[in-house]
Amino acid sequence: MVLTLVVTAAFILSLTVSCNPINSYWNRVDPEWRENHSFKCGNDGLMILALNTLWIIVDLAMALLPMNLVWNLQMPKSHKISLSALFSLAFLPSVAASCRSWALYRLWYHDWDITCKACT
Repeated sequence: MVLTLVVTAAFILSLTVSCNPINSYWNRVDPEWRENHSFKCGNDGLMILALNTLWIIVDLAMALLPMNLVWNLQMPKSHKISLSALFSLAFLPSVAASCRSWALYRLWYHDWDITCKACT
């Protein structure tokens, strides 16, 4: 939980300070403001994909962690297989995060208006 809080706080801070001046992060969506101010912002899509990749790695590590312990227990092999099958459900968040990464990549780098694409 501490890891989640620290990484999320660092991510929000890095997104906010990725623009110079800082207020351009939230003002850049206003067309009138964009025309009258000069600013430079980082690549939000890349930062979001990097964070999502980090969470995929963490999810995979958490899924693999108990597998080694199960196979070192002194119990029948059928129980070990059953426990491994049960713990393999922990890979589902990694699959979901991978699908989310693909969707975010499509959103940031290909189709900004996904609602329009869904209607056509």
